[in-house]
Amino acid sequence: MKMLHSKKGIFGSGLVLLLCWITSCQKDTNNFTNNNGTYRHDLPVGASARDLLTDTLYQSLAVEVQYMPGAALQATTLNHLKATLNKYIHKPGGISISSSQVLPSDSLFTLDGIKGIEDRNRTVFTKGNQLAVYVLVTNGYYTDDSLILATAYRNTSVVLFGQCIADYDLNNTNARSVVEATALEHVFGHLLGLVDQGAPMQHDHIDPGYGHHCKNEDCLMYFGATDGYFVSQTWAYDRVIPALDSSCVADIRSIGAK
Repeated sequence: MKMLHSKKGIFGSGLVLLLCWITSCQKDTNNFTNNNGTYRHDLPVGASARDLLTDTLYQSLAVEVQYMPGAALQATTLNHLKATLNKYIHKPGGISISSSQVLPSDSLFTLDGIKGIEDRNRTVFTKGNQLAVYVLVTNGYYTDDSLILATAYRNTSVVLFGQCIADYDLNNTNARSVVEATALEHVFGHLLGLVDQGAPMQHDHIDPGYGHHCKNEDCLMYFGATDGYFVSQTWAYDRVIPALDSSCVADIRSIGAK
């Protein structure tokens, strides 16, 4: 894997704290309800890890992707996500992915703003034996930080920052797919309870400087997986979408993963 910068060289201390904060378990104080009214979609990241990984309560998974104009995810990205999820989660009823466009609301997005967009536009919720996950793809940046590709912010909700993805497209569609898939699958990893965010660590592999991330630089759950510059200079450069390492796999298997 091509490595051009050290951790400290890529990130200042302020961004480190920001990245740790936005991917940590955050209690959502909004009164977010759904059409069913029985399943909570406003819980901290990792709270639905067992429900996602097992078929004890939910035998299928519906992933709703809503994207802003010009920010639609590539089919290869969604196909890779589905294959990755099928590798680890028990959903005998299948995994479905639907996509639709929503109108933009800004060029810079805060977490509160993102939650508001979901609250107004989300249409797919957990019902019966089908669990639901929401993916928003903006056509702007995370507030004033142009490096962050994505974050998980609720127990069944993630967001990708499409303008940041476009910035690191490298003028190559395959590279873009690597950037998209890496960011998307990384934040799904947080929904699955990684690292130490609902799936207890089987041995210590957390990165102490970056909270809830794996310290293995080749693992999908390494903190750099949501940094556009890092991804473009490492995995996208080599056209490789990273996978979960053995430590992360052991963690999710401890709560029911394949």
